[in-house]
Amino acid sequence: MFERFEIDEQLTKSCGWVWWHENVLAISDRPAVLHRDARGRLHCETGPSIAYRDGWALHHWHGVLVPARVIEQPETLTVPQIESEQNAEVRRVMLERFGSARFLRESGAQLVHQDECGILYRKELAGDEPLVMVRVLNPTPESDGVLTEAQARKVFGDEVVDANLSVMQRIGFAAQFRRPKFKEYTLRVPPTVRTAREAVAWTFDFPAAAYKPEIQT
Repeated sequence: MFERFEIDEQLTKSCGWVWWHENVLAISDRPAVLHRDARGRLHCETGPSIAYRDGWALHHWHGVLVPARVIEQPETLTVPQIESEQNAEVRRVMLERFGSARFLRESGAQLVHQDECGILYRKELAGDEPLVMVRVLNPTPESDGVLTEAQARKVFGDEVVDANLSVMQRIGFAAQFRRPKFKEYTLRVPPTVRTAREAVAWTFDFPAAAYKPEIQT
């Protein structure tokens, strides 16, 4: 028994996994690549999370085993591939790599509700909770904004844009921009949310009835 212990001790210092059998000892090499996240789970954003010198490798995203293309070629992912994925955990990783906001736009998500706070979308996912996200307009015009005033009006409505510009003009900010541009954001919210106001209020940890900001910047 002591001899077996000494052998085990030496093996742990020089190799990887070891499997003892009655007449055979299987020994594996140590990995050439090993990446983990802050919680110790196998994870790598650019390549294999674990790989050996003979070329065998695995890819993980925060502990979830995924196909190599999800990590190394996320730009090749498509909406049908994501929708047809049967493993809910793998599908969630694919969504994250593809971009949840982009998935909503390209998958034909249902517009559930729209008000002065934003636009609420919902997409049903087989075997998983629905993807529900609220699309909001940053009320402050920015020099590096993406949406022109006309585009913002088309998406969010004249009332929303006029209200935002009015506030900015009152505090002397909008005057800095001759042709203001806006940024938009898409935020994931719980599937129980039913209105855009409720969704935005949830991101600030407020009930919908209590979310009544006087000025947004």
